[in-house]
Amino acid sequence: MNKREYTYTTPVGSPPVTADVYYPTSVDASSPKPVALLFHPGGFVVSSKDLVSKAVIECLVIELGMVAVVANYRLCPSVSVWEGPVTDAKSCLRWVRDALPGALLSGDERVTIDVERIATIGFSCGGTLALLLAAEEYKPTACLTFYGELYWSDLMWSQPKAALAGLPVVGKDAYNRVYDEGVVVAAPSTRSPTGPDMTKPRNAWLLTSIKEGWWLREIVQDGNYARIDPATLFGPAFPPTAFIHGTADVVCPHSLSEKAHASLREHGVDTALFLVPDKPHDFDAAMTRHDAEFTKVREGLQWLSEKVARK
Repeated sequence: MNKREYTYTTPVGSPPVTADVYYPTSVDASSPKPVALLFHPGGFVVSSKDLVSKAVIECLVIELGMVAVVANYRLCPSVSVWEGPVTDAKSCLRWVRDALPGALLSGDERVTIDVERIATIGFSCGGTLALLLAAEEYKPTACLTFYGELYWSDLMWSQPKAALAGLPVVGKDAYNRVYDEGVVVAAPSTRSPTGPDMTKPRNAWLLTSIKEGWWLREIVQDGNYARIDPATLFGPAFPPTAFIHGTADVVCPHSLSEKAHASLREHGVDTALFLVPDKPHDFDAAMTRHDAEFTKVREGLQWLSEKVARK
């Protein structure tokens, strides 16, 4: 498996926004490959393309023969969800369709891609982005979310999180230093063997806002929750969509994926639900594709690959 980084957009006042493109080592240039476009987790505030599960990427590229595009996007709270992550996700989808085919074919890669067969995959908040692209003119062929976030009108998103009650208390002046960072397109994850580093303003801002229940209000900014909620798009024309979710997730309960799956099924949409027993949020982050526990993830990725192949 090979990798190359590209800049897909440079918004005014922002650093370049990049994506990593993974493709098979040996390819037949005469056989166009389907594409999977992936968006990382992080509450729209932290993380980057470097933190997307390598096991998932390897499964897509090595086992399923796809080209994987793993994107960064501008992070909140210096921009709103709509102005940053959603706008950049749309730009990346257009870039994959319009610019990536020529870039891959003209370089040493000599890879051809089929822009009529693009799947979107998202992890946590990245799942929001993957599903929102179903509203675009050239919508994805199929979608897949890992512990995806949606149904923003649900009170759980605006209530304090008991699971985070034990986090250290950080003063407002300290966590608001995140605004001094300006526009950011990548940041370290809050994940750590010893727990999140709350001395970092970005970590402290995100985790305090979720703990106290004001995270969604601050990243949406204009109060228009409906336009960033994929559930408002559900209908008969929605692309085939699958959901992967751990049943021990206390950040984003698996009941949301169950609800979305049931709603799409009622609309007659081809949909699947893969529940992973006793697994928490971000359960796939440390897995390898050779782990026995990767089975459910592989099933979901194979389901997606089959939908794209039928296009």
